[in-house]
Amino acid sequence: MARSLSSHYRDPALDTWHNLAVKYVKFALYKGNREVAYVIYNGSGSTNLDWFTASRVLLSSWPGLTSNGQYNIFSIPGDSRDNIKRRFLINRTYGGCANDRGYVAVIDDGSYCAWDQHPRYPQFIYSDMNSDDFYERRQFGLADYMAVLVNLGKTN
Repeated sequence: MARSLSSHYRDPALDTWHNLAVKYVKFALYKGNREVAYVIYNGSGSTNLDWFTASRVLLSSWPGLTSNGQYNIFSIPGDSRDNIKRRFLINRTYGGCANDRGYVAVIDDGSYCAWDQHPRYPQFIYSDMNSDDFYERRQFGLADYMAVLVNLGKTN
């Protein structure tokens, strides 16, 4: 998988998620071939849209990202209000562009804050620290790609 791909890969199995015995889901970000950030979720009883929630977090590369953490947005649709195009958003606080804090965002458009501005889209940004951080500091890592990996339990 290279950043030069013109489109994304989406396994058709996502359309039959409800028929799969999903046990765990891993959301991971990669730079080159190295995993740089991840969150593992309890996928039991989930759908292809609701597995990405704080209450399902089991383990994360960020010690502070837990199932009982404080987040104002933690969802796949993320934030798409008023020209903001951020998906797979794990955000802790909004306080105006310079005071926005979070862990990860997939940015589809650079039409709002300076930290949304990039030469091409989508961008996969993540806190390159062991905690959430201010997006505006530009200390966020830029991943080459993201992956959603599914572990299936045994079926009868």
